[in-house]
Amino acid sequence: MTLFNLNTRWHLPIMMLLSIILLASCATAKKSPPPSTPLVASVPDTMATYSCGFELGDYSGTLPCFGNECDDFGAPITTLLFGTKHQMTKSLRREQQIIKNIPGKWLIREDCIIEINYQDGTQEYYKFHEGLNKIERLNSNQESFPGTLNKHNYLSKSI
Repeated sequence: MTLFNLNTRWHLPIMMLLSIILLASCATAKKSPPPSTPLVASVPDTMATYSCGFELGDYSGTLPCFGNECDDFGAPITTLLFGTKHQMTKSLRREQQIIKNIPGKWLIREDCIIEINYQDGTQEYYKFHEGLNKIERLNSNQESFPGTLNKHNYLSKSI
């Protein structure tokens, strides 16, 4: 007696049961996808937020000149380019001609004072003014220059 010789009454339920078992085994044999590698978010240096709302970029203007920055033509246009990783360049130029590029490093303190250390060993101080979006050149004591020339000691942020 074989399975197919049985009464047809049992034949149909057995076939259905075997079909269900077969389908269930196929469904459970699927491989699960490999676990995804977790993403580690890192904040780029360019998005850094500095005290007092200071932003990286170019600050330009004509400052009163001191020492070897002046020549027969007067004060050059000074541009301070504050870059990432505290790198910066001071550029002195006349019209479209660059006179000098001086590389250096910068840092800003909580009191909005920016300290710049140039590769040639010189040092400068500036104060960031958030409401004006300008920086003011300070003297070696980290104070505003006295007198009427002080109103010319500001560099504006280029947009």
